[in-house]
Amino acid sequence: MSPRYLVLAAAGLLALGACAEDTTEPPTFASARSSGMVAINVVLKGRATGAQIAQLNTIGRVKTTFPEVNGLTMAAKADRLDDVRALRFVKGAALDQQVYFPPPTDLVEVEDFTGGFSTWDQDGINAAVIPLSGRRSST
Repeated sequence: MSPRYLVLAAAGLLALGACAEDTTEPPTFASARSSGMVAINVVLKGRATGAQIAQLNTIGRVKTTFPEVNGLTMAAKADRLDDVRALRFVKGAALDQQVYFPPPTDLVEVEDFTGGFSTWDQDGINAAVIPLSGRRSST
């Protein structure tokens, strides 16, 4: 598997982990040098088995599994991250991190796009039926 897929899988785990419902107090974001509980995103070499989840539960607590991407999220002490990475069935593991998205900015100085002819910026309303045609969708 290429590094690109590993990064995409980790990003997917981050996004899905953020959507998971949990009634317990979430772990904090911390560095690997701290001893507090943190969220860890794990990518496995294959689908998670019961034995693998049990082994991970000895290190921390598995919270959510994502069989579609061979991944899971878990809560554990930050200093146990290397223990998770050392398991033979783990492809990669990283601390969950907050992601900063800057505020949206207008990247184009043009204010009026009405003169466009079947251009890429058409959304589902009044979009071209056939590329480079003047015929528009009525829905």
